[in-house]
Amino acid sequence: MNWFDRRAEQLVKEDNSDCVPYFVALGNVTKLVNFYTSHNQLEDAMLVSQVACEGAIQNSRGTTTRGKCIPTEDHNGVDEPNKDYIR
Repeated sequence: MNWFDRRAEQLVKEDNSDCVPYFVALGNVTKLVNFYTSHNQLEDAMLVSQVACEGAIQNSRGTTTRGKCIPTEDHNGVDEPNKDYIR
């Protein structure tokens, strides 16, 4: 864990929204979404998720989550129909 990770975690523990740019810079979408949802900022959490799905947030390794966040199941956990079932 590097200095930026430790600093972001410290700010989260202090309930300080200054952690947001750290999480964006680190590409830690999960922790950023968790921070926003814990503060009932659901619109911000959804926007961060959307931007990450579109590939605009890179993680610390320089890769994106583009295409990896498209669900294969709906929100109820039921498989979506594939093309064979659609007429």
